[in-house]
Amino acid sequence: RVKQINEVWLQAAKDYWNWYYSYQQNQLIREGVALADRRFQATARRAQIGDQAPIDSVEAQITVQDRLFQGEQLVVELQNARLVLSNHLWNKDGQPVELPTYAAPQIPVRDTVSRAEYQRLAEQAAANHPTLLKLSAKNVQLGIEERYRREMLKPKINVSGTLITQGNFYQSEVPSYYGFGMDNHKVAVDFAFPLFLRAERGKLQYARIQLKENQLERQQSQRTIGTQVNSVYNTLKAYERQLALQAQTIVNQRILLRAELAKFELGESTIFLINARESKLIDLRIKQESLRASYEKSRAELYYYAGTRSANAE
Repeated sequence: RVKQINEVWLQAAKDYWNWYYSYQQNQLIREGVALADRRFQATARRAQIGDQAPIDSVEAQITVQDRLFQGEQLVVELQNARLVLSNHLWNKDGQPVELPTYAAPQIPVRDTVSRAEYQRLAEQAAANHPTLLKLSAKNVQLGIEERYRREMLKPKINVSGTLITQGNFYQSEVPSYYGFGMDNHKVAVDFAFPLFLRAERGKLQYARIQLKENQLERQQSQRTIGTQVNSVYNTLKAYERQLALQAQTIVNQRILLRAELAKFELGESTIFLINARESKLIDLRIKQESLRASYEKSRAELYYYAGTRSANAE
């Protein structure tokens, strides 16, 4: 049951971060459309007064149309992500509800997983993982079955005793000393032992094989769980380094864009170069949001593989 709850929680977490990423993509493209449209309007006015070549306004308009096209695709992706996330939403009466269109995700706070936290999760996974607990309980059950089958190999001895009385039918013909008394009794002893024990030995061997198989399965599961926790932790650390590098890259790209805009005002640049710098910045910011979503999904996987749902869950 705990494992099933953890699986539902993990899927809900992944669906949330997929919605988060779709929402951020949509917001960034809408921001890019607004910037491109503002630049197109300014270029068109300058072209009308002869201060700029008309071809520049055509190029600026193409950029607006291209980003509008991307925006339409992302709107559909956002709607689908919102519907998938709604599968996990219920009201207090147990009725399914849909996520409203005006809902917006919170910006995640960078909460890195420390080495100490990783060690705690690894120890918890080795001791209290639901899969290991289930296999341990099964191991106890199979141990009882193995002991029972071992007992079946022993001889059977049944002891029975009966008090004897004359009965009412012959009461007039039988002397009274044959009546009910502690001296009148019958004791029987039954002893049984199979000659070949083939069936019992076969069942005992099968029980031992099942017990050994379950022990090996638990050992393998414990090793697999430890590997999964370690692998996801390594992935998290890689995402942390990538996010730091991506943030610095975005800072540098903003500097390039501002420099290109300044050159454009001086007549030393073109709309094409500005659009290229701006599109690159948007792509980098979308990539940053993708890394954030992937980081959070991996963090959820780390707690799932450790057999828990959060840092405070037992």
